[in-house]
Amino acid sequence: MPPARIEKIIANLGPAAIITDSAHIQNLGDIDTKGARIYLYDDMLSTQGDEAVMAKIVDNVTDQNTQAKPGECGEICILGSGLAHTNMLYRRPITPGYSTQQKAVYYGAVSDEKLLEDEQRMPDNFSFPPADCEANLSALQELICYCSKHNIRLRALWMPQTPKVVIPPFALAIMDAANTIFVQNGVEVLDYTNEIEAEYFYDIGHLDYETGALHFKMYG
Repeated sequence: MPPARIEKIIANLGPAAIITDSAHIQNLGDIDTKGARIYLYDDMLSTQGDEAVMAKIVDNVTDQNTQAKPGECGEICILGSGLAHTNMLYRRPITPGYSTQQKAVYYGAVSDEKLLEDEQRMPDNFSFPPADCEANLSALQELICYCSKHNIRLRALWMPQTPKVVIPPFALAIMDAANTIFVQNGVEVLDYTNEIEAEYFYDIGHLDYETGALHFKMYG
């Protein structure tokens, strides 16, 4: 990611802390972090976290953002298909093979040849049987219970995918498992997997920034 973009993100968000790893800390270079403290993810992994403190922080954040009458509290939206790639329970990062992917937006569209190549690689990169996602699904249930307890509206959103590629069976199996949990708990599900035309996509699951993202806003 270009330094200018990193600086702009920091300026817009005004973070109190920045978490990076040893492979990317040099990207900060001479960037003005606006006083934000920098933490190495590598060090954090080797440090035992204080679950009680973290739980208290989460509760405080929720309380501060949900000071409203019942039904007027904050909102959380779960975005798929990250359910298969990120362990919400243990706060583990995205699949290691994609940890260096730093594109914030996508312009244009890849060729059909590249699209076919990506489709053929999907089983190797994202083939997770539901049994391997039990921790994720358990964490999903835990999140639902937490939101119910704190009167937070929860909705699930399955993001669109180009119609040029058929959603593989292993992905459908995970979606079905998650949807079962959503139905059992009365969570509203917005399924846009097949709602957007191919012309608006950069690749399999990323919309072109100039046309696709704008078009998707119409569904809000």
